[in-house]
Amino acid sequence: MLSGYPPFPGNDHKEIIKNVMKKELTFHHDEFKAVSDQAKSLITKFLKKDPNERIKLEDAIKDSWFDQKIQEIKVDLTAHKEIVNKISEYKKANLFTKAIKLCMVKVYENNNLAKLKEKFMEMDANKNGILERSEFFNVMKQFGFNDQEIEIMIQSLDLNNDGEIEYSEFLSGCGQFDKANM
Repeated sequence: MLSGYPPFPGNDHKEIIKNVMKKELTFHHDEFKAVSDQAKSLITKFLKKDPNERIKLEDAIKDSWFDQKIQEIKVDLTAHKEIVNKISEYKKANLFTKAIKLCMVKVYENNNLAKLKEKFMEMDANKNGILERSEFFNVMKQFGFNDQEIEIMIQSLDLNNDGEIEYSEFLSGCGQFDKANM
């Protein structure tokens, strides 16, 4: 699951079962090079031949690998939450305010926007420099917004009505240029 390659290879189900029963667990295949040592350790605990030695589920979820993954998710969601809140507020602004903010973004674009650009690129799943409708929907769904709310956000952010959110539209909607920043 983590590497796309089973730790006990075989040409068919019968051979795989035979290898599970007789061979030692190894992670020497190229596919396992990208798998962390913590993940390999947890896999090893799950695949002990003696069932009495196998890790119990309640102990597995306390493993350091799970702790690390949970922390990564928390950090990512916290960083996105502020941006999501700004976009949600932006939908309430009038068209004139949005246009002014967009102009300010165009002028200010190269100054101190690295963090927002990083978040934009994370949301841009296909890495084409534009947030497509589906990419924006996927991210906003993770924050509990329903389809109607997301559609309103898209309409609010998409100032040129091309069905996509450009980086400058995103910056404008994130409130980078509100009164506190002027």
